Amino acid sequence: MRRRFQHGTVSQRGKRRKVWVARFYEPVLAGGRLKKKRRSVILGLCSEMTRGQAKQSLLEHLRELNQGLHVPVQQMRFADCCAKWDEEILRNYRPSTQTFYRSTLNRWILPHFSPWQLGEIQPPDVQGFINQFRGYSTSVLKHLRATLSCVFQTAVTWKYIRHNPAAGLQLPHGRPVKRAAVLTPEQLRLVINNLQAPYKTMAIIMAGTAIRESELLALMWADFDWVDRLMHVRRSVYRGILDEQTKTEESKRVIPNVQYCGSSPPGLRKGSVQSR
Repeated sequence: MRRRFQHGTVSQRGKRRKVWVARFYEPVLAGGRLKKKRRSVILGLCSEMTRGQAKQSLLEHLRELNQGLHVPVQQMRFADCCAKWDEEILRNYRPSTQTFYRSTLNRWILPHFSPWQLGEIQPPDVQGFINQFRGYSTSVLKHLRATLSCVFQTAVTWKYIRHNPAAGLQLPHGRPVKRAAVLTPEQLRLVINNLQAPYKTMAIIMAGTAIRESELLALMWADFDWVDRLMHVRRSVYRGILDEQTKTEESKRVIPNVQYCGSSPPGLRKGSVQSR
């Protein structure tokens, strides 16, 4: 497509709150082909800038286009970008991470941004979206930011958009997360004494080693070294599926000073995952 110098047009819009609106043509990629698309950008309030100042602001927007420095972006719906991201990127993650991102996308993000064109989503749009969740917990707000940032950063890497609109996102003050109650030694002893096997063994191991529940359920006989009194954390269980990896590389560890008084722990079966 031959580059043409353009001035664009500036007009007023609105009744009570009048704004200057600029319109111009921008080259975009649609299905791998270069096409022109009519764009409109709000330059500012009419009460704060004159028509001459609005035209000068428009020329700044058109500078890259007129100098041939503009890189066309892919014309794609946000939902289509998420589907491609799921197929090409998300499937390489651990099952738990996949579930986390998919649930956040399907429950919160896609119902809002699904019909939007990817290149039309700007930082104010993302900030306005996240501000709707002021009354939610801080963890939900962070989940939304993490998911949006991952999708948009992949789109930047794939040259679909030039900038990540989720970069610099400011989270509103969310509702603090309620912390779980910590049992005292006396309360913990009372719970353990009233449990039956294999849950009693599981509670003793968790209380003495502070390992994750997913790591506890994945323990096998081969993970215990009774000579040197060591316990090896090598794998995890997520929603009933055995994963030969732990949550992080740092989670693979050896816990010392493990001991058991008796012939064999009642809750562990040799060569198999802990009974649940």
